[in-house]
Amino acid sequence: MKDGTSINDLIKTNDKGDFIIDGAQLTLSGGKLQLEGDYQCIAEVSGVRLSNRQVVKTTLVSDPIKLRRARITKFDQTTNHYVHVNEGQVARLPCAGLPDVVPGPAEICFIKSGSDSDGCLSDKTDSNYLSTSTGMQISVVQPHHAGEYYCVVRNEYTKQTRKSPRYVKLRVNPAENETSFGLPAPPQLVFPSKENRPDSPIVVDVVTGQDVILECVFVRAKVIWIKHGDSTPEISLLDDEDRLQQIWGNLRIRQVMQG
Repeated sequence: MKDGTSINDLIKTNDKGDFIIDGAQLTLSGGKLQLEGDYQCIAEVSGVRLSNRQVVKTTLVSDPIKLRRARITKFDQTTNHYVHVNEGQVARLPCAGLPDVVPGPAEICFIKSGSDSDGCLSDKTDSNYLSTSTGMQISVVQPHHAGEYYCVVRNEYTKQTRKSPRYVKLRVNPAENETSFGLPAPPQLVFPSKENRPDSPIVVDVVTGQDVILECVFVRAKVIWIKHGDSTPEISLLDDEDRLQQIWGNLRIRQVMQG
């Protein structure tokens, strides 16, 4: 059944070629948008003997399988974004208005306007950059990093790309070690945008077996990752092949497992 409705009933009201039933196998044809939904297999089992010796017939229903058509939509309507950062700090460029990419995750990189290189900037091309699920970070920002950046999103399955119509403008200020009062500037949390408590965490969705980057951009502070409510596993600072690696203030987890 689809979304709680019998496939046989759907065949009566839709194009008969959309659904092909062959025994226990269901084939969907055409890839139409209306075929998206939750599909479940139903099995009727007869002759089930209960503890009181009564024989009954029961119905088993499988967990739903969510079907979505591969696609990449357009960017949502947004405005130009401005990022100010001091020289030597980590800059985070957001990719606003992200398209809906199925299947995910999308591959994100940035193009710098006026750059000599036509390539997309990411950690695949330069270790000074780190692509994340919602943007990109630049390590130890220098004056030459200033400029306008455009986010580019790619669906690896369909090989389609989308470029943001709006730019992120990075402005690099001279390095500052003190405030106007002669005191050291306090630490500042840049991303996530606000502090969260253990009882109200930030939820990150990831598919089992895929890699994930947990972002943390903290200015004038040393970042240490711990696992709440459990022993903290060993986290590497140098080895790119380790399952847990801290990259600047971020934590990369390779091949996420349940539990």
